[in-house]
Amino acid sequence: IRKASPMTTPRYRGMRGARMDRNPIALLVVVILFSIAPVTNAQVPQSPLLLEILDINLGLGEQIAGGFVGVGARAMGMGGAHVAAVNDGSALFWNPAALTRVRRTEFLGGLAQLKSSPTTTVDAGTQRTSEVSSSFTRLNSVVIAAPYPVYRGGMTFAFGATRPDDYAYRSLREGRIPFNGKQYDLDDSIRKEGGITQYAIGMGLEVSPSVSVGASFVWYRGTVDIRRDITFDEVTTSILPDELEGLYKENTTTSGFMTTLGATAKLPHDLTIGLVATPPVTYRIEGTWAQKYEEAIGEFVDDYPYEQYSTEYAIKAPWRIGTGFSWSTYALSISGDLWYQEWTQARYTDGSPFDEVAEINEDSYFEDRYDSAIRWHIGVEALIPWIGTMARAGYYSDPDPFAGPALESEDEDLVYNKGAGFVTLGLGWLIDDTVALDLAYITGGDEVSNWFVREERSTSRLISTIAFRF
Repeated sequence: IRKASPMTTPRYRGMRGARMDRNPIALLVVVILFSIAPVTNAQVPQSPLLLEILDINLGLGEQIAGGFVGVGARAMGMGGAHVAAVNDGSALFWNPAALTRVRRTEFLGGLAQLKSSPTTTVDAGTQRTSEVSSSFTRLNSVVIAAPYPVYRGGMTFAFGATRPDDYAYRSLREGRIPFNGKQYDLDDSIRKEGGITQYAIGMGLEVSPSVSVGASFVWYRGTVDIRRDITFDEVTTSILPDELEGLYKENTTTSGFMTTLGATAKLPHDLTIGLVATPPVTYRIEGTWAQKYEEAIGEFVDDYPYEQYSTEYAIKAPWRIGTGFSWSTYALSISGDLWYQEWTQARYTDGSPFDEVAEINEDSYFEDRYDSAIRWHIGVEALIPWIGTMARAGYYSDPDPFAGPALESEDEDLVYNKGAGFVTLGLGWLIDDTVALDLAYITGGDEVSNWFVREERSTSRLISTIAFRF
């Protein structure tokens, strides 16, 4: 399915005892591995007898079509509703037109602590729930913004970096699964680490007292590492139970260059509107993947030793459009955003992750398996004057555009029992009109099911940002 296909016969075959009736355990593995994938764009590696399908492959969906983190503690404390409300250097990433609101040279830096706590339930007659968590602390953003003196209006330049996508994922699926009159114990653990970094330079220009425009130019690059360990053991008193033990590893690097255009306009009654557009972006995906398995069926033991392969292809992502409003007075601000991206318009270019073995139509892959992504945000900020604190709250949705099926058209789609929603809270302080300190806490997740596996994907983030203005 990638450009190199692993071997389809074992390097070693041994005997472990008297011959038992051969059990079609491969079908069991197919059923199980079509359960909830930890990523959104599953792929089909060619594999040993007992792993005809393995949906751990990262592919493009996880790195590009989801994973919103947000930039800056003020923005995320207000639910990420910042297309029109942003007033600091993070405008480089939210809406470059709003950089004109930075009237003094500013240095902004932030950290983010991420915690992922997925809970997986395997329910095939005997229900079993497993929970595992992971935590990482990463750079959220670094921005330097400086106004340039002009005769009329305003002009501000900025450059910086941010991590819009972070991966701190662990998953553990354990349970007993009946099949063909037998019982099997499943132990499936997945570990995913990495992130995407954007390096940007941009400017905002005030073309009239009420209207600003801007543009940013962004280099996008990041790496994700995945490891999956999986075992299937037949529950039996037989001395020769059917068994499978496997390891899958993947390292994928994604890179691309994008341009973002923005505009803001001040309207009567303290209302501001904003618009952001990112034209189609071509991302290049390069990486390696490897796997090894040992399977025992009846008296035979087949060994598939560790083999590593490479993959390389590109994808053209569709337009991304964002619009927002902000209403502000001295002590109160209310803002809202709406983002849209039509993922059915995405296309593979310069190859794909599939070959003829996969029997997947790469030309219609996104049309068949993806939906539109509509993300909305709402936030509020209020001044508490007696303690000199800005209090913030918000909410945003972050739906996964991948709808399935994972592989073949006759396979079952993913079912999103609960859409991805996040509640946000924040606090901010301005010290001596020079230093701004902001904190934000974000918590939420979604619930998705497929076949007999249900996964509640819960995450939380703590973002802290400090800004110095000179």
